[in-house]
Amino acid sequence: MGVANSSITEDPVIQNEQLSALYENVTMNFSAENFRGPGVVAKKKKAWGLKASIVVTPHRLLVHCTKNTKGVPLGRLISCPFTDDRFDLISIGTRDDKLVLSVSDLGRFSEDWAGSFELALAVPTPEKIGSIIQESKLFALQCGSTGRRTSMLAEFN
Repeated sequence: MGVANSSITEDPVIQNEQLSALYENVTMNFSAENFRGPGVVAKKKKAWGLKASIVVTPHRLLVHCTKNTKGVPLGRLISCPFTDDRFDLISIGTRDDKLVLSVSDLGRFSEDWAGSFELALAVPTPEKIGSIIQESKLFALQCGSTGRRTSMLAEFN
């Protein structure tokens, strides 16, 4: 999609959306099992010290991998509206002062992907952003906001 080297706020899926939370250039750890993605196939894969950006809007969660030297795809790793039933495949938690997003059944998001992955993001207040994500999801569901149904995982450079 060509957005990996630019600010996450320039991603077209959030151009007309209000930002509820934005963290750029945060350290991210990536781990995966039975993972297949563009140019990557691994039974188990771990990569530490990557850089990422995360945005929460009233309608969606968006995470980009922005700097990588470890074989993890750049660009969108997560882009899913809260009202999309696939959002239930994303678990949200905290561990070791990091926001942890675990995504299962990647094939439901894109035919180019398989397996599962976990992102551990070193945001300043992981509990707070986890709460913002959960509250945004509840609000979107209560308001009947549909958002745009787009693939969670984009093509990468």
